Amino acid sequence: MDYPTKPITRATVRDIASAIRSIFNVPVDQPFPVLEVLDRLPAILPNTAFEVVEDYELDENVPAQCVLKSDGTYTIYIKNTVYECAYKYHTGGYLNHILHEICHRLLFYFGYTPISQRSFSNKSIPAYCSVEWQAKALCGELMVPHEAAKTLSVPEIVKRYHTSREAAEYQKKVAYR
Repeated sequence: MDYPTKPITRATVRDIASAIRSIFNVPVDQPFPVLEVLDRLPAILPNTAFEVVEDYELDENVPAQCVLKSDGTYTIYIKNTVYECAYKYHTGGYLNHILHEICHRLLFYFGYTPISQRSFSNKSIPAYCSVEWQAKALCGELMVPHEAAKTLSVPEIVKRYHTSREAAEYQKKVAYR
């Protein structure tokens, strides 16, 4: 499910990604330190926490989830298996799931919050107005900056940026947009 929000361009997403990489002193030729940022997130963004939960506590197809609670705080819930694989093996897909949820929180902080309590199918909201597309785009740009995606092969992207092959292929495809 997805929610509409104010529109954003890919150029703005790239600007935000560049600013975030700058804040964390991560050069474009280095992988984004997902778990380090996750650990620092509560100190950086007010009213933000994360919690590693037993796998059964989230739906089967939900590896992690950013939730706005009734008291106005945000909690990122991460399945134990996802967190463990990201931490022990730096598995790209798992890092990506965690970063995607961090991106939701970052975008909410920058004002890209849902404008409706009603959820929609992903196909009924234009991508640039979709909280899911926006988080996916920011996550992709943080994991693999478009400058690198233009010059590296997919296997080089996977190796250098600790991302999945699927994510590397997608970033390569959108690098020139």
